[in-house]
This record gives sequence, structure tokens and C-alpha cells, in this order.
Amino acid sequence: MGNLAEVYEFGSLAEVHVYEIDKHAELASNKANKILGMICRSFDFMDGPMLVQLSNSLVRPHLEYGKVVWSPINKKDVNLVENVQRRATKLVPSIKNLSYEERLEALKLPSLVYRRLYGDLIETFRCMHSIYNVENNLLTKDS
Repeated sequence: MGNLAEVYEFGSLAEVHVYEIDKHAELASNKANKILGMICRSFDFMDGPMLVQLSNSLVRPHLEYGKVVWSPINKKDVNLVENVQRRATKLVPSIKNLSYEERLEALKLPSLVYRRLYGDLIETFRCMHSIYNVENNLLTKDS
């Protein structure tokens, strides 16, 4: 489990579970794997476009929710999260025997590592160009 932290919320003391990043990556990938298993049991046949639509709408949100805050940095956590998509791409029978990179290319999907990097670049661009209204911006010097 996580550590308990005491937080004042709306004037009252509340206990909140604080997880480490690796624990969050594990919980997110477990939940995504459960949903992927449900998809696998619910459909007898899976083609590429169907998998992409189901994966993008049901599985990926669990892996990417709050990724700016908890993005995995350890190789173990990155592999844990990426293995969910690796498993999902094997559900399409016509490309099952291809390598992971070839399956991603056939389905026109980016890897989750690439998506996290792309999202980080977008967030950095927004901060650097003052798209966010942030009073104490750590990336720029005050004049």
C-alpha cells in the first residue's frame, strides 16, 4: 500500500494514501490489463481498426491519466506500462507473429514511450510560451 498522509481539506483533517510512482505504474497497468482481458473475452474476432478504437477508448486512458505528474522513469516501470500495449497488439490475429514495432507500424500506433515524450514536449512548449497562466514559473527567470 502507500503511506498515509494527513491533509487539511475544506477545514477538516483527511487521510490520503500517497503512492510512489512505481506503485502507481503498477496499479495503472494492472487495471489496464484487466480491461484488456475483458475486451479479449468479449470479442471472438479482433481486427486492427477495432483493436485501435477499443484500446484508445478503454485501455489507454488508464495508462495515460496524469502522465505529466507520474510518468515512469525507471526501465522496469516503463516496460510494465508498455507491456500492456504490447499484449494488446497481439490480439489481432493477422499481425500476431510480427515484432512489437512492426505491429505498432501496422496498426499506425505510437509507442507509449513516444506518446509520453510527445506530451512532455507539448507541456514544456506551453510553459515556455506562457500559454499557462502561472505566477511562479520555474522555467523562466523573473526580470
